[in-house]
Amino acid sequence: MLTHTNAAADEISSRIDNLNIETERVWCGTIHSFLLEWVVKKYAGAIPRLVDGFSLISEYKQKKIIQSIEVDKKLESRLRYNSDEEGNAFVEPYCHQVDSKNKELLVIQEYNRIKEDNKYIDFDDIIKLGVDFLNNNSKICEHLSKLIGNIYLDESQDTSLIQLKALSYITRYDRVSVFIVGDNDQAIYQDLGVSVKNKDILKSELQLSELRHETLSGCYRSSKLLVDYYKKYSASHNDVISMRENDGRSPIIKDISKDELPKRIFNLISQYHSKYNGVDGVAIIGPDKYYLMGLINDLYDISEYFVYDFQSTNPLYCVRNTVFYELIKLVLLDVSVVNYQRRHSLARKIIDSIPELSHLNPLQLKRDLKEFQSVKNNFILWLKELYVFLEVKYQKSIKLETDYNISNAAASVAKLKAGMGAIKKIINKDKNVVSVSTIHGSKGEEYDYVITIGYHDKVVPHQSSYDKGNDYAQDIANRLMYVAFSRAKDYMNIFIDDRKAVSPFFIRELD
Repeated sequence: MLTHTNAAADEISSRIDNLNIETERVWCGTIHSFLLEWVVKKYAGAIPRLVDGFSLISEYKQKKIIQSIEVDKKLESRLRYNSDEEGNAFVEPYCHQVDSKNKELLVIQEYNRIKEDNKYIDFDDIIKLGVDFLNNNSKICEHLSKLIGNIYLDESQDTSLIQLKALSYITRYDRVSVFIVGDNDQAIYQDLGVSVKNKDILKSELQLSELRHETLSGCYRSSKLLVDYYKKYSASHNDVISMRENDGRSPIIKDISKDELPKRIFNLISQYHSKYNGVDGVAIIGPDKYYLMGLINDLYDISEYFVYDFQSTNPLYCVRNTVFYELIKLVLLDVSVVNYQRRHSLARKIIDSIPELSHLNPLQLKRDLKEFQSVKNNFILWLKELYVFLEVKYQKSIKLETDYNISNAAASVAKLKAGMGAIKKIINKDKNVVSVSTIHGSKGEEYDYVITIGYHDKVVPHQSSYDKGNDYAQDIANRLMYVAFSRAKDYMNIFIDDRKAVSPFFIRELD
């Protein structure tokens, strides 16, 4: 089962675990994770660049390297490294045009040199290395097609050409059954170079002999009045129909000052808590993490009664793509009948990731980890104690050591608000945890009550979208707002900063 984000993969995995069915032969993750686990790591010894080992660098580390190049080469420009839909690297400015193409080429060359000298690979390399290896090893492709009987591809509208190409080395064999789900109204990665793809493009890119197309127009998530509002942003002009019995409530659109916003949102969350005895059905959604970070810090300053599950303040996001992501979850996840399958799946994944633990079965690993005790609330100190415990309990592991160093480095530079008590609540989906997400990160999620902010000019969409024309900017803005607003099931509050110009594409009229 393949999807676009780690959050979506976690949600799908959680839902599968709750079905209490046999999941030993079910794998769920992103396309990047699939290629990393099934191709890049497994066949690293046959990939020249990886023969002597490699380290996967985080997005944060990548930004730091680019910044160091800017300073070292005196470029006098803030740049970001990216890749297009076909995997070709490019550099673009944050706010203005780079005055010379030579600067762009210089950054790419220097960045690649630093990666090679330090045996680094980034997330784009995972795709490119995986595609190159599969392209030159047809027997491996055929073996994978026999091993994988079914592929479920979620969020197909956000899948890039190079990702589809990677999958095509498996799907081209007719023995693989492929099921694809997508919604082109939710294609929000065009600004990052991912084109909208119809059925014919998907069929061609995946080299499928047949692909049947079916359209679903009924919405079982949102109430009628919410659907009537957000379908105004539909790029395809689909007449989405709510299948809910009641009309529900229209969204509430409110202009408010930035200073009043945190207190107003806190009061709304508190009112929801009083009514439903929990806030696990509430989400705060904004255009980007920088826009949300200040708000979340302000909410924590008001009260720490509620926990905010947000990537910039939650340490769990620092350890993604390391084995400590699963280890922390397994240690902190409550032992219960409900969590049995989820804990078993985590234990199995940990054992498969660490060669030195291959002699254990999931039950033994779970029993061993129950011995670990720590009173530290600081994540970095707690993580160190867990690592020392593992090093003493089991033989020295290069995988554990490498992943610990990556996790510790990422956590040391992050502005973390959540302590271990909050992390335990997040992992166990405590009723006092509020979900916080960017619009992109909210894809695939649904909430009873959505509180959303930031629909201002040059924010939704970003200034870069206007550079490609007003029609393009409107298309991007509509898709972003369609995604954000369609997360709500029953209630939605939309707050506009009264000191900023509202996005020209935002619709205030509810009728």
